[in-house]
Amino acid sequence: MVKGVGTKIGYIGVDVLNNATICNEATGLLDAGVLLDVVTVYRHDKATYYQDDSLASLRSTIWSIYPLGIFRPLWALFFAPWVFGIRFWTMLTKAIFGPVEGWKQRARIIYQVLPSVVLALRWRHKNIGHIHAHWAHTATSIAMHTAELLGVGFSFTGHANDLFVHRVGLIAKIRRARFIVCISEYHRRFYLDLGADAARLVVVYCGIDLARFAPGSGDLTRKTRRVLSVGRLVEKKGFADLIEACGLLRDRGVELNCVIAGSGPDLGRLRQQVTELGLENVVRLTGETVLQEGLPALLDSARVFALACVQDRDGDMDGLPQVLIESLLQGVPSVSTRLVGIPDLIRDDETGFLVTPGDTSALADAIEILLDDDELAARLAAAGAEWSREHFGRDVAVRRMATLFAEASATDGRSPLTYHPTAAPGAEAEYAPNRQANRLVTASI
Repeated sequence: MVKGVGTKIGYIGVDVLNNATICNEATGLLDAGVLLDVVTVYRHDKATYYQDDSLASLRSTIWSIYPLGIFRPLWALFFAPWVFGIRFWTMLTKAIFGPVEGWKQRARIIYQVLPSVVLALRWRHKNIGHIHAHWAHTATSIAMHTAELLGVGFSFTGHANDLFVHRVGLIAKIRRARFIVCISEYHRRFYLDLGADAARLVVVYCGIDLARFAPGSGDLTRKTRRVLSVGRLVEKKGFADLIEACGLLRDRGVELNCVIAGSGPDLGRLRQQVTELGLENVVRLTGETVLQEGLPALLDSARVFALACVQDRDGDMDGLPQVLIESLLQGVPSVSTRLVGIPDLIRDDETGFLVTPGDTSALADAIEILLDDDELAARLAAAGAEWSREHFGRDVAVRRMATLFAEASATDGRSPLTYHPTAAPGAEAEYAPNRQANRLVTASI
């Protein structure tokens, strides 16, 4: 057991087994001896990204809130005022009158009282000393209400659309959280722009299990000229830009083959784009989800990894894509875009290449250089692997989170923590806050 963690940590995710980042962190914490009681909002019996036994310790401890049924929440609502006393009425008052973005978000915050009282009654005898949630919308709403009922502190890790598009009571959560885990320097500045207390912001990168990834032994010069990209087939991943860049490279006479591995709602549209550009012999979309255990071998097959992330039409963006960290750990020369937390990982012309989101010509240029310049590609691959192993290993993240949880469970839940993990040395994120969205957040305060 990690020294200092004397009580259990309530740990909530929206769909734990369907999120590789949460699976990775929770498994690392459990393996390190941190006492977690893991709850998933929505039930998933099968892990989407893992088929091996690496999640056995996590799967055995998960409890699902939904489906709620009818009688369970009614029973919980009836007993909650008697069990929790004034804390129940305080929680309800804050849910009804706390700052929110609009009436729909108000309705969601109030509705989340139902699963919260169910969870609080389950946890009241489990010695929960602190509650942590992943994703700043549904899971953190439940964590905030439940923490109020139990009289403990809560914290959360925000990621992407939960912050940029689907905010629910974000200002209230920022004000009331014991601490907020920022997955990049961009996220830290984002919260500051919304009025967060700097003393409650801690930067902890999403750590990757280093035992799974290591630079391949293959010589870059002997690899086929394959450009690989991996991810869910949605707009914000920038696959359309990558396909367009491949068309530019084809027109320049550059030899390459591009594999886009993953599944998602944009598969048909992207395949149509490939056909319209006449790239059937250049770009292949697998249409299949990539398993974590198969990812290292897939990465080893690539000469270049490219993830051309963009902001989609709804304003959603990736926070810091896990697969990009994994590509660097595997020693694959990588190119991505200057967006959100990516510059914390890829330092342009040091650990990889960064281009402006949507600039397909620059993306094509970067890919061409990595395909043709063996010496530069090898240098960036080695530096990227070293940087990511030093700053993005799961052991580093687990130690930091365990220390945060230890202090949070041992001290008063209203005071800021004294332990402040910071971003990697020299990390510089380009921060362009969504001012219009931020005005919407504060409009009703």
